Amino acid sequence: MTNRALLKSIHAPCGSPQGGINVDANFIMFMTEVFGTMAINTMQRKGIYFDIIRYFEVKKRKFEFDSQTDIIFRIQVVLEEISEEKCHQSLSDRLESLKYGKRVLTRWRDILGVNTSIIQS
Repeated sequence: MTNRALLKSIHAPCGSPQGGINVDANFIMFMTEVFGTMAINTMQRKGIYFDIIRYFEVKKRKFEFDSQTDIIFRIQVVLEEISEEKCHQSLSDRLESLKYGKRVLTRWRDILGVNTSIIQS
């Protein structure tokens, strides 16, 4: 006899497309669009990526759906530097060229302000 406990599923999972995993995946798609695929891949190799994911997790849990205040994400300066190197343009120029218009802005070198409408979608 082993010391392992056997787990039995008593109910099938009932998650919806609004569940945490899908929200995380959409955030990663957003970050990839903003900073570029090569920058995100570089961050994953350097281990910086998980800091952003942990920070997002905190923001996600505190998010108030009816809020009108921009969500402030602290980004590491190295992310902006990697993005500019890999995409060959400044982050502010890149943001202007995206579909978000003025709803995503850099504030200083380590702050990204994101309009709540983007988070809600």
